[in-house]
Amino acid sequence: MPRMDDSAALTALSIFRGSATKFQLQRLGREGFSGSSVWRVTAPDAESLCLKRWPASHPSPARLPWIHHVLQHARGQGMTFLPEPQITPQGATICDVAGSTWELMTWLPGSADYQQNPSPARLRSAFRTLALFHHATSVFATAYMSQASFARTTPALDERIARWKELQGQIGEISAAVQARPIPAIDDLAQQWLARKSTLPPNDLQQLRAANQLKPFLQPVVRDLWSDHVLFTGDEVTGFIDFGAMRPDTRLTDIARLIGSLAGDNLAERTAALSAYAEIRPLSARERQLVDLLDRTGTLLAGWNWLDWLYVEQREFTSLPAVRGRLTHLLQRIT
Repeated sequence: MPRMDDSAALTALSIFRGSATKFQLQRLGREGFSGSSVWRVTAPDAESLCLKRWPASHPSPARLPWIHHVLQHARGQGMTFLPEPQITPQGATICDVAGSTWELMTWLPGSADYQQNPSPARLRSAFRTLALFHHATSVFATAYMSQASFARTTPALDERIARWKELQGQIGEISAAVQARPIPAIDDLAQQWLARKSTLPPNDLQQLRAANQLKPFLQPVVRDLWSDHVLFTGDEVTGFIDFGAMRPDTRLTDIARLIGSLAGDNLAERTAALSAYAEIRPLSARERQLVDLLDRTGTLLAGWNWLDWLYVEQREFTSLPAVRGRLTHLLQRIT
């Protein structure tokens, strides 16, 4: 008997394709941290597709069509490493089934296996591909977005500053919650985090505020581009995936997120990554410094956010081993 979600997936696929009878659906075993579910859709006479059910909370049904517009525009500029949104007979790129929002995209080749098979060639390909993506979305921003309509600050910096202020009053609450609510699969990492980072560095907050005085060029950025969302075939990137967090922001947020994931604190690799990116999209010395600041503060805030979600808000995640892997990586970055 098919699972309820599988029945809903067939219904969603029928909305996009008119009928789902010739297709086979294979649900991928691992759900992302966002709570989304993914099926690979195959048929004897058609290319493979990716059907995704987004959680109710994120991203909103109002924002997904904008994300799809960005992807369509970028693919029109030759960015074949991006998935192509599919359209219903009514011209929509989303549908609603069983209280969830669904999308259908082309299936991209490759594996998200950088952590298992890192190499200088792969690192170079990842950052050159990111630069190509940013070139395409800068064209989109020029054509469809009015810079004058945005605030004169950077969203990524605004959020870090606001969260920094919140945490200054929450660290005690988070620490107490870690002691009061045991999570055996996570507790040892939580205790290590509290032992190493009991306070927030005041200099970082000052640097965030100073950096936020400069008005950036805002364009569509992924905001959650890390090793699990970059597909490789051999040494070449053949796919970027998972765009639910996309919004207008500075391109430096993507660079910081990806460099922290792929290069960590290895200075030689970080330098090589930025050099590869700059071959296509130049970076000033000031921008390179801001990448480091965004990476450093993002890493620190991410650790505190995980403890807050797990112990204070008591959120539930489908895979605690995956959460443990994420916290382990963050701890390695702050050691």
